Amino acid sequence: MSLSTFVQTANGEVGYTEGPNNDTKYGLWFGLNYQPWCSIFVAWCANEAGILTTAATASEPNVYKTASVQTLYNWYASNRRNLTPSTNPSSANYPKVGDLAFIDGTSNHVGIIVAVSSTSITTVEGNISDQVTKVTYSMSTLRNSNGNTISYLGSNNTHY
Repeated sequence: MSLSTFVQTANGEVGYTEGPNNDTKYGLWFGLNYQPWCSIFVAWCANEAGILTTAATASEPNVYKTASVQTLYNWYASNRRNLTPSTNPSSANYPKVGDLAFIDGTSNHVGIIVAVSSTSITTVEGNISDQVTKVTYSMSTLRNSNGNTISYLGSNNTHY
């Protein structure tokens, strides 16, 4: 049960491609196939790492089981683990490997942070062009309003 296993699991899925109409092994596992599956992918990775929960409250590094990005964000908020990302490495809100990245708001898309440098954040995301893909975001675009940015973090490392 660890964040490192969570991240390794996500990295190991890069390149997986869905079948027709959002048909995925993640949806089959979840019991909700043929649906948008980015949040389901996060839950599957958490399950593989032994950190998946269905409890209303749970501390880090637990990840909530839901197919809804908005519900996932709300769970992090109610557990005091939703953060506005900071580019300051000494900030508690600085992105960390194993955190979740909520992209373009709180309900649009979610990915798993697998690498962080002083200039970029790399995520593994399900349901990007019908597959699991690595995406790199510039630190300079955190929280901007131009789209395709990391708006919030779901911390699996800390809480406030």
